[in-house]
Amino acid sequence: MDKARHKTNSPTGISDTQRAAIRRAVLAGRAEVRMDRSDPNRFFRAFAKNGGIHAPGREMRESERAAVRSAGTEALAFGKRLSDYRNVLAADLIDVARRETNRANSEAYWAGAAGSPDVAGMRLILSPNQTPDEEVTRLVTEDRHGMGPGVFPPDEVVVLPPSCDLASWEVVFSDELP
Repeated sequence: MDKARHKTNSPTGISDTQRAAIRRAVLAGRAEVRMDRSDPNRFFRAFAKNGGIHAPGREMRESERAAVRSAGTEALAFGKRLSDYRNVLAADLIDVARRETNRANSEAYWAGAAGSPDVAGMRLILSPNQTPDEEVTRLVTEDRHGMGPGVFPPDEVVVLPPSCDLASWEVVFSDELP
């Protein structure tokens, strides 16, 4: 794999190639979750199978992806803590597994909400413990879709940068729109 493809000047550490691969994998995961809106593990398995697992700014070996896939699947299926895998995964891979299992939980929540006719979108909420960078500040404050600051349509794929690891999503109902 050409390492130059993953070099980035982005402050988020995600290259355009990685962002595109994650976006494709999210769409595959969402298609799978449509069958069972409450199963984040189903999303995670489809997401991983379709090349969604990435370490920001670097190429991962297949053995690293497999280890993250295994840890993430077990964590979602059996409620295991990812910190229990520190003898198996390097610290940066635990971060990747945590990010992707959080994405799976968010996507399952998002898919469940999107199935309701009263849901207009999802709002990105930052944790009070989060120090937002420029990209995160834009995501939260811009009204990109005329639905209010930080609100995205239910069918939009938002690839959050690693600096959003503490962020969450909240449902926005039609009667809450400006």
